[in-house]
Amino acid sequence: MHSHRSKLLAILAGTGLLIASAANAASPANNATSGEKAAAAAASAKAQKAPEAAASTEGDKVEGDKVDAVASGPKVTTQQHGDWLLECYDPAINNVNCQIKQRIVQKDSDQNILVMSMAFDPKAKTTVIQYVLPLDFLLTPGVSIEVGDYRSTAGINRCAAQGCFVEGTTDEGFIKAMQAAKSGGRVVIVSRTGQKVGINFSSAGFSKAYDAMVGENTRLASAEAPKN
Repeated sequence: MHSHRSKLLAILAGTGLLIASAANAASPANNATSGEKAAAAAASAKAQKAPEAAASTEGDKVEGDKVDAVASGPKVTTQQHGDWLLECYDPAINNVNCQIKQRIVQKDSDQNILVMSMAFDPKAKTTVIQYVLPLDFLLTPGVSIEVGDYRSTAGINRCAAQGCFVEGTTDEGFIKAMQAAKSGGRVVIVSRTGQKVGINFSSAGFSKAYDAMVGENTRLASAEAPKN
């Protein structure tokens, strides 16, 4: 199971799925909300002096379905559900052709402070996740995810120019908490000075986006399954 998940993440990363890149960061704003405030780099010197800086929820603003054809890659269809963006790729990648994501940016700089991506893998029956966080915070305490009464801690898998990555699978408790949440949750990191910094994310539209993503990925897997 672990090797399958690692292979899936590697394949998705190579195609732009579940990756926070410059292309993702170029998306226009949609449904801006105020979150628990953190500075743009979360643990930079500026953040340590002013830990409560405005953040907003970002998505790709679309009217209905939007299709982007890229000559060197798969065709991408996007649809906005509240603060969550559904992206579907044709052709599919490793039996997963849809993901959902949400991007949280610093209002005054439009810099990413959190990108959350999720994709249901129908073969493994698990939901693959990726959180991309800003650089320059303490890695040892890990990253806390809080939604209502749900609490979880995850380790950092790697850091690159785009930020630090949490990658793996999430449990059913997180999905249920997001579906029941009235506002959303937060990711908590620890600055170099030991200060906890919370970054809020929204649950608005999550249930519709998640159900649509799971349904499409499951449909595709069923359609491609060998007939007996």
